[in-house]
Amino acid sequence: MDDSVDTARKAVVELLPRGLQTVHLAHEPGFVAGFAVSSPLPDPRLILSLRGERIHSYVAEGQVRPVGLSPYEALWVNPDCCIGTAYERNNEAFVVIFRKDTTRILRIKYRCGRDPERTMRANPIVALELEGTVDHVGRQYIEALNSASSYAPDYAVGLATCLLHKVVDFLDAASVPRLTRAEHTWHRLLAYLNENYREPIQRVDAARFLGIHENHVSRLFAAFGSETFRQRLARMRLEDAVRLLENTDLPVKGIATQCGFESANYFIRVFRKHFGLSPHRYRQQHFRG
Repeated sequence: MDDSVDTARKAVVELLPRGLQTVHLAHEPGFVAGFAVSSPLPDPRLILSLRGERIHSYVAEGQVRPVGLSPYEALWVNPDCCIGTAYERNNEAFVVIFRKDTTRILRIKYRCGRDPERTMRANPIVALELEGTVDHVGRQYIEALNSASSYAPDYAVGLATCLLHKVVDFLDAASVPRLTRAEHTWHRLLAYLNENYREPIQRVDAARFLGIHENHVSRLFAAFGSETFRQRLARMRLEDAVRLLENTDLPVKGIATQCGFESANYFIRVFRKHFGLSPHRYRQQHFRG
């Protein structure tokens, strides 16, 4: 078994004997402001707090509901829901994202970033993107969690616990090619970007996290990617901005801030260069309500 897969498996196995204490359910689509915000998330995911406290916010009964996750508590997020995240202190989390044909597994330490009013910096300890997903019984647990009622908390805990057992089975059977050191560093780099692109990060920040020279970051993009670091970061931020323009009424200035652009004017300039029209005009043409 690959070392990263083994580390991920151990993280789940350590949780199971004690058991999940609570599973909160984020079921309703809707934008969450005032936190480090996500655009609508396309895939269901299970977020488990391992250490410290995580404060998530999500829409419930038409209103934003904040909830604190202590160790051994979890949040289930339905497809197309938004969640916001803030932190009381440094903490660690385990995240499983159930995509159609792949499963993404992250174990992340969060530490305070440059601006404590925004998201903490996420440092992925484990970052896996595995071909395949849990078996058909596991998929049934996913569907049940997607439709579970917040009025039956014990039922949600039972479903999530059964699903974690299926994740262990999936990891036991996973066929993972042995990665070179450069490939492993590349995957950690991508995970770092995925978790932090809304922060005002630069190439040097990624290099510091990976423990390499910033020129090595550029060499990794040249070897494994089709873009530069700066191009990749801009594309991720623009994709997020498009989702927010299409699905929310958040002001352009707020979108610029939430997506990691240094100013609204810079965001508008980059957006116009890429799409050929302003964010305001794009929203007029593509807003979904």
